[in-house]
Formats: sequence, structure tokens, C-alpha cells
Amino acid sequence: MIELLEKYPKTAKLVREYYLEKLVEGLKAELPQEFKDHVKQQGITNETVGKILEENPYNLVYFFDKNTKYISIFVSSRGIGAVDFSFSINGTFKSDKTLNNRLSCEKEAITKAFELLESTLNG
Repeated sequence: MIELLEKYPKTAKLVREYYLEKLVEGLKAELPQEFKDHVKQQGITNETVGKILEENPYNLVYFFDKNTKYISIFVSSRGIGAVDFSFSINGTFKSDKTLNNRLSCEKEAITKAFELLESTLNG
């Protein structure tokens, strides 16, 4: 997923800011403000965000919601115990393939959302 962050630098910057904000929000209120400011100043790297996304790309769904790129994941049955996953973004872009597990589908959806948001930021 780090390649994604490098390919779409404007979106990556917003994602890093989003994760940093979530990190600072998660710090206990009784910690000194100076410490929170220090954490903000240190920032968060593409490598750190890439590791987070590799394990759980769905964490970014809310980020993309805030940026009006609404991701929907669909599940369809192929028979007993077998399912396929696909996605759409904003109800207009629909994936042209189905995947056999949710994680792969989430990664594909996040990848496309990065591309769509980056094109909006460039325009």
C-alpha cells in the first residue's frame, strides 16, 4: 500500500493528516498539551500509514466519506458458503471484477478511491 501513497501524493498528505489527527484524539486528555503538540509536529510517515492500510484498508472508509468518495462493498453468493465481493464508489464507479475475499476487495476499493480523490485534488 505504500506504493499507493507514493503514487498519489496529494491524497497521501490528507491521509497522513487524518491518521495523525486520529492519533492525537486518541491520546488521553490528561497528557500535557505540549506532548500532543510534539506528536503533531513529528507527523506520520507514508511507511507507517502503509503498514496500517496493509492490515486494515477499511479504516480509510470514513476518511473517504469526509472527502465525498463513498465506498460500498457488495457481497454476492456463488452457492453454499462461497461468496464474491465487489465495490462501487459514489454509486457511479463500479468494479469490473469480483474478488473472493473482503480484504482484496477493500484494497481495490481504496486504491480506486485514492485515484478518484487525487484527480479531484489535481483539478
